[in-house]
Amino acid sequence: MIKYLIIKVTGKCNLGCGYCYYMNDLAEPFRRRMARETITEIYNKYAEYARSHALRQVVFCWHGGEPTLLGKETFRWMLEKQAECLGDGLQVRNLMQSNGTLFDDEWAELFKQHNFSIGVSLDGSAESHDVDRPYHNGKGSYADVVDSLKVLARNNVPFGVLTVMNPELNGRDVFEHHYALGIRNMDFTLPILSYDSFEAIYGQGAVVKFARFMCELFDAWVEKNDPAVSINSLENLSRMIAGGASRHCNTTNRCDRYITVEPNGDVGICENARVIENTDNHPVDYYLTKTNIATHSFDEIEQAVANNFAVHEYNRRGELCLSCSVKDICNSGCSVHRYRKETGFQNPSFFCELYKQVISHIARFYQTELGKITIGEAAM
Repeated sequence: MIKYLIIKVTGKCNLGCGYCYYMNDLAEPFRRRMARETITEIYNKYAEYARSHALRQVVFCWHGGEPTLLGKETFRWMLEKQAECLGDGLQVRNLMQSNGTLFDDEWAELFKQHNFSIGVSLDGSAESHDVDRPYHNGKGSYADVVDSLKVLARNNVPFGVLTVMNPELNGRDVFEHHYALGIRNMDFTLPILSYDSFEAIYGQGAVVKFARFMCELFDAWVEKNDPAVSINSLENLSRMIAGGASRHCNTTNRCDRYITVEPNGDVGICENARVIENTDNHPVDYYLTKTNIATHSFDEIEQAVANNFAVHEYNRRGELCLSCSVKDICNSGCSVHRYRKETGFQNPSFFCELYKQVISHIARFYQTELGKITIGEAAM
């Protein structure tokens, strides 16, 4: 069942982030704003889909580009239309992922009125953030993002911060920086790159640096011992080490539960698949499903997604992974991080060593502190 829609209402963005996998290679059809007719089609067709499958909940994640570039009036119309088309029988959870440069009290009131949760991108201190996330004129965006976080906080709008890890930074320092700003809901993500491009961009040895960052981050988090602080990726690994189930897509080896709707209505799978490069010898689009909101029902979209995963074997795991002692914790990581042109997805992640080191580090902590967590010897 499709229960999570990433809706890219515009391909445009007011920032020029160097690592952005969306903006830096974006064909013209995706640069437009999403038409009101497309938004209405999403609502009406999903309402029909929900009724036919007795669904009671759905998540709409408003995304871009930068979604706030559509303006408040457009969002007011979108939310009024949402209530009109979906009615009271379906519980809608509205999320927004934003660069956090444009929020004011009026935006915050709109979010609060419609029970939004907001994700804001913040890459550490002003020094690091402004290098990675500048405006198109080169000016840094840090100060505006911090101002926007204050707007959300004083208006009691639930928000969290998402940080793309920088292997040259110290994980403890970044955690302490976020904590000092009053951020209590934070998470950290690895860069979205294919196997074939990672080393060219970050260089040899970068995986070890990313692992160090995560271990420093974990140490800072547990030493702070503040139950108000949430770091989803670390909580998830801790839960799985203790024998619990994954609640994070990177460690489920199941990335067919999300769809992405582009501004022109084309439907893709998880947008991370955009970074997989096509070649003359292998001209395959791993991202798009050859469906469009205007011409296909959600039942047809669901079937197209299933077909896409079956044909390309996104979740196929190789022998090295299947024989690994921590295979049930990392679950081979994000499929995109396993893709190679020669062999497809049946490879260990290029973050394989990171997972082993970080899982080992977390497990040792709980063994020392609690004396009751055990994992395979190969991870120790």
